[in-house]
Amino acid sequence: MATAMMTRLLCALLLPGMVVTSGLAIAGGRRDAASSPEAAFRELVSYDRPNGERELFGSWRSPTMARLVSADLSRTWTRAGSTQGNFFDGSVLSGRQSVSGASRFDAVRTIRNDGRRSVVETLVTVHIDGRSEQQRQRFTFVFEDDRWKLDEIDYAVGTKPSRSLHAHLLAWMNAFMMDHLRSRAPAKNGVGDDVQVIADRAVDRAKAVYGEWDMNGLHAEVQRCGKAAQATRARAEISSCLGFTWAALRIDTLGSSAFGMPMQLKARDLIEPLENAYMHLGGRYQDAYDLSQTVTRQAIR
Repeated sequence: MATAMMTRLLCALLLPGMVVTSGLAIAGGRRDAASSPEAAFRELVSYDRPNGERELFGSWRSPTMARLVSADLSRTWTRAGSTQGNFFDGSVLSGRQSVSGASRFDAVRTIRNDGRRSVVETLVTVHIDGRSEQQRQRFTFVFEDDRWKLDEIDYAVGTKPSRSLHAHLLAWMNAFMMDHLRSRAPAKNGVGDDVQVIADRAVDRAKAVYGEWDMNGLHAEVQRCGKAAQATRARAEISSCLGFTWAALRIDTLGSSAFGMPMQLKARDLIEPLENAYMHLGGRYQDAYDLSQTVTRQAIR
């Protein structure tokens, strides 16, 4: 009887500790899994197969891209893709042209990890026109949405200048836009209005709102306009709101410079959702760029 009572007492004392310890072990295991980017790297390079890269790096941020690629890299990629040019002629994961088969990723190791950014280094064997070549690459990941996502690829570790995915995309966009500015015809939006007409309306509207309600009213109208335009999912409404937002930002910039006050509007937070929605509905990056430049020139008159 005494033995049975002692057993029950020991169970009562030990069981909560066992449960807590078990919970900590599970949580610790989850943290350990989350702290290593190598699982994300393995999943990423599994798309190095026929049509795999097309699924991962599409013209719009697909669920696969959203799961494996950072918001910043996705944004740069989709903007370059919206130019409708041959902006990346080769394998994205190896950075090489004329690749004739799947690459091999060996000697994988994490060389840097602070919990927010990490770098995985690997020795890549690439098959090009019947021969094999090796190169050391580094994949940078950022921790977003409770998982590691690709943010950068350095294709030529130890060489000068180094070649990176972001640098390639930005160089393409800059070159494309220079060519576009030299040879452009009047850009059209989805309903036939040219960029100058949209810009004129946007600047007139922004100046009117600012004149009646000052900067606070302009800020509120920008917020309302952005929500309403994205809710309609109509490219004409989004391009109109995009022009109005650029005009409001220009007025904010001029006012802050004149009066020594900090700007109230944050360009990135306001512009990027509208540009993403515009391109998702078939708009071109160069048209959005033209609109921003035209509005900026118009707003200072």
